[in-house]
Amino acid sequence: MRKITRGLATAAVAAALIAGPAAAANASYEPTAPAAGFSVNADGVVTLTFTGFAPDALVTITIRGENASQIQTAAASTFTTTTTSDAEGNATITVRLPASASGNYSVVAVDEFGNEVTSSISAAALVAAQDDDAEGLANTGSDSAAAFWFAGGLLALGATTVVTLNVVRRNRAQA
Repeated sequence: MRKITRGLATAAVAAALIAGPAAAANASYEPTAPAAGFSVNADGVVTLTFTGFAPDALVTITIRGENASQIQTAAASTFTTTTTSDAEGNATITVRLPASASGNYSVVAVDEFGNEVTSSISAAALVAAQDDDAEGLANTGSDSAAAFWFAGGLLALGATTVVTLNVVRRNRAQA
């Protein structure tokens, strides 16, 4: 009976260790864009954070609009950059709009898997009481998927340790 219990416990731990990483690797990611319509002075700085990408994914961010090429050297009316999302799947870009910025700018973020989200920036000649370094609203949300997988891994490691200690204890008792 003990051998059956030990075999079942070992099989359960092995299944958890094999299935856990595979499920995490196949997780679907649904990126989220920051709220559209940031209003920034011409020659102002804005930071946009796109969330929900796969961790460490390459994310291409493109900004289109009048004189967007002056944001940084790029093709006419377009600025494109590539960044890597952080461990939580956030891709952040900080840009300074050109002094000649006007109208709306579309901001598109696409990861290496084809997941795409869109936001926008409105450039105003004068925006009263606008802090050029403001980053918008604070991100108070949480993505608990990483914490879930970490906790599951710790649980699997603990179960493996308990099973191993029981096997060693029994082997010593029989010797």
